[in-house]
Amino acid sequence: MTRPKTPAATSQPTPQQLNRITSQLRDLNAAYKAAVANGKPQGGSAPSSKPGK
Repeated sequence: MTRPKTPAATSQPTPQQLNRITSQLRDLNAAYKAAVANGKPQGGSAPSSKPGK
């Protein structure tokens, strides 16, 4: 496998990108807290207990 010459981790986001990411994180966090408060499992997450054994 080849790796990119400039990994994404080393690039610095612009203030506008940081603001957008921050707002997305706030929205996701609020949605997660609401789902947990309602007792609904999050989509795409594995169940905490494995069926069978």
